[in-house]
Amino acid sequence: MLVYLKNHTDDNDLRLIRGDVVGFPIMWIWERMVEKNGTNIWISWAIAFGIVQYFLVSVIELFSFVIYQTGNMGPALWYFRTIGYWGSFTYVIPFVFSIIQVGIQGYDAFPGSWALFLMVGFGVHWILFGALHIIYVPSFVLNVESQVPTNCVCSIPEIVELPVFSTSDVKAAWEAALTEREDLCAKQLEECNARLAGASAGTKAEEEEGAAALLDDEEDEDFEL
Repeated sequence: MLVYLKNHTDDNDLRLIRGDVVGFPIMWIWERMVEKNGTNIWISWAIAFGIVQYFLVSVIELFSFVIYQTGNMGPALWYFRTIGYWGSFTYVIPFVFSIIQVGIQGYDAFPGSWALFLMVGFGVHWILFGALHIIYVPSFVLNVESQVPTNCVCSIPEIVELPVFSTSDVKAAWEAALTEREDLCAKQLEECNARLAGASAGTKAEEEEGAAALLDDEEDEDFEL
């Protein structure tokens, strides 16, 4: 997208069809994708697919994971197991297009070296990203779905911001207060979550006992009949 490879150092720079030199390959590929009887069609489509796929899979997954780290698990859960999971396998498309480019035009002349580089790169992307999604996404989904949502919040007042011009003693006291609040909040949230988990387990046990008792009553009625 931003760089390209020449076969030889004395090869011409990338140029548009009308002859203008281009600074970045992304400016070159768009018209080459639809060039009539062009010799660089497949490598252009490989790069275009690679750009789109990388954005749809890797970039959006990164943003989803950042949102996940803030406590909102929904976007990552949905995206990882749908578009992200299945999209990771589509990296095979630019890999195949690069192979076709090399197979048709060879690698002795431009853009042969570039096409070989892309073929190896997209091949590694396809295998690596596919394997990572196959191995880790199911475990991630199970982990998220096992989370019990709670309404626990820390009730301890937040520490005010440290004034810009503060002495070392004030800064040390502020850091100590901040650390103390974090520890107290962690303990408070842990106790709250434990209570909610215990209440949830108790409710589930009561439901199971009720269902078992109902089943016993039905069996007794059937026996009396």
